[in-house]
Amino acid sequence: MEIPFLIELEKKSGKRINTILQLRLHQNVIALKKEIQTKTSGEKHEVSIEFITARGNWYFNSWKGRAAESGGIVTNIGIHLFDLLIWLFGNVEDVGIEHYGRGKVSGHLELRNARVKWMLSIDENDLPGDNKESGKRFFRQLNINGISLRLDDGMEGLHTACYKEILAGNGPGIVDASPSIELCNRIQRMAD
Repeated sequence: MEIPFLIELEKKSGKRINTILQLRLHQNVIALKKEIQTKTSGEKHEVSIEFITARGNWYFNSWKGRAAESGGIVTNIGIHLFDLLIWLFGNVEDVGIEHYGRGKVSGHLELRNARVKWMLSIDENDLPGDNKESGKRFFRQLNINGISLRLDDGMEGLHTACYKEILAGNGPGIVDASPSIELCNRIQRMAD
């Protein structure tokens, strides 16, 4: 289903397609966006992001792990990573894939205001040692021009916050999500 069709469906039905883009509500991300917007030097930021959310074999046995049903990790989990990057740094100018596997995908993006190296994984072997030792099954780190920002803390309750925004008549819709959906589709087509 293509985005223009969904936008047209919204218009015809008079209903809104709500989306869950929870990283837009992360307090560190909100502060970072404000900082980026105040610094418009014209130079592109150098960015890298590791987005690891370890899953067990259950993931591949559920609808989430079946690409035909969920889009695989690029869409199911990566949508949040890509929305974050596009929301912070602008539209996609170029994309490349370095690795595309069932449980791990990596590549690079050229965005309007950033050059990004990214890695998305659900493999617990990709977790840093200190996360494994402490039992944390996630590692989300964004580096901008050599400065690191961990996104692990502050994730609790973001889905609920999204639902509250939706119930209040606010929150992102299909138009807001369309750039990241289109990027996920582009990455999947490149991998085929």
